[in-house]
Amino acid sequence: MSRLDFITHETDGIKYDGDAKRMEERLPSLPGCNRFHRGWLGVAKKEIVPFIEALNPEDTVFCLFNTKFFANFGNLNDDKKYKNVLLSNTLVGGLQDRILIVTQHGESIFQIPYADIDKVKQSNRISKDGEINIIEKNGTKANFFLDTISTDTELLGSRFCSWVNKNIHNSEHGKGKSDKEITYDTGINYSNFTVKDLKEILRKRGLSVGGKSDKYEEYRLELIERLEKDDYKIDDKIDARDIKLTADILKKYKAPKYEDAHPPPQKEDKPYPFYLSFLTFILYCLGFLIVLLYAYHSEDDGKWENHVIFSVNIITIGYVQLYLFSSVAALLLLIYISIKNSYLELEKRPLILNYGQGISSGLVFTILILILFFKHVSLTIPCCSTLFLIATVGLLEKALNLPNAAISKIKKRKWFDACKHEERHEFYAAKKIWLNLDEDKQALRLEKILLELGYVKIRRRILNMEEKGINCSELKEKLRIINTDAGEMGLDSINFSE
Repeated sequence: MSRLDFITHETDGIKYDGDAKRMEERLPSLPGCNRFHRGWLGVAKKEIVPFIEALNPEDTVFCLFNTKFFANFGNLNDDKKYKNVLLSNTLVGGLQDRILIVTQHGESIFQIPYADIDKVKQSNRISKDGEINIIEKNGTKANFFLDTISTDTELLGSRFCSWVNKNIHNSEHGKGKSDKEITYDTGINYSNFTVKDLKEILRKRGLSVGGKSDKYEEYRLELIERLEKDDYKIDDKIDARDIKLTADILKKYKAPKYEDAHPPPQKEDKPYPFYLSFLTFILYCLGFLIVLLYAYHSEDDGKWENHVIFSVNIITIGYVQLYLFSSVAALLLLIYISIKNSYLELEKRPLILNYGQGISSGLVFTILILILFFKHVSLTIPCCSTLFLIATVGLLEKALNLPNAAISKIKKRKWFDACKHEERHEFYAAKKIWLNLDEDKQALRLEKILLELGYVKIRRRILNMEEKGINCSELKEKLRIINTDAGEMGLDSINFSE
């Protein structure tokens, strides 16, 4: 079973029950947070404990990210509560009702309720997906520069912004509902959205952004009305008598697991051609020869001395000629092997490249030993050899057609997200993911769910009218025709019998 099966989805979160040790063990289960621990390869090691200590019992952590670069709070408010606070090695978490910020070693702790936040956005001004801006309603702006080396910045940043912005606009949504009431979508309150935000959402849904009024506020209200009338949102309550029928529909069209929908292709594991492995070995040797010739050359008046290395009859090979020949031969060999690699489709990296990587790792270790204990020894040969191997192995591997594990992992994660949205009846968010993944089959399956759920609601309204003595024969006939037409999509008919 894959590790992804044990991931805690951010919409579930991790609830703190007062057991700090168990909370610390569970934090890495959040998406993208597998390195948020105090082990050898962990990140934010000295901030995790004060972060947990700042939690209250029953608090729930939904998302985390950490920073590495130094930065100050900008646009300070009058009381300057953030003055001279550095945000390096800061751990930031999105909770159920606030943002929790723990600075380096827990020196400062800030808690920002969602009610005090205007918006949170992710910026690529410094580096791709590397900056998050938290803008409070009082004008305070906090700039966080994410750790782009140790963590999945795109995942952590986008999750945090999505979660916080959603809670800013929907902090009161969903309260006071009966257990028997089922609602669909999150019922976003668009009253605080700007025209720019509204137009962006409309475009993503394929809806018009035009308006009749030239006045800003009237135009904004038109856009809000258009979004609230979007037929794709299903936020009506389901009658208690139709709960079982609704559950059966959702069960019938439940999304398959990623592994079931995308079984691994049965490809023949072709071996890497022996002649290419041999040529790669020759390339390694030529590289080491070039490094040795460079390291041990001598100069006379700023020019390399061309000592005779080999001479037979009229053939004479000097030191400089050998260096130039080796360099040109290595370059041509690298180009040739790269071209040949580009035509190969392999399931795993060739062993000859693994050997090259292993040797380079050993050389790095050797360099460290020389630096620490043998400072008088020249580092030219190990350093140049390491750089040559890293560059060569990288270029040769890049030319190969290997399975892209990163793309598969991202798609699997998004599939997981879409399924989770469906479980929570957030069908609009789920369909958006299916379309982004080019999963037309899953998008069609979702359309079937929406059609049948809409059918159930209309059916219930007709039955309610008949209970009041209203003749609905004509409506039932039209519904029967619609039901027949829907059969072309493979939908099962729904009878009117109670």
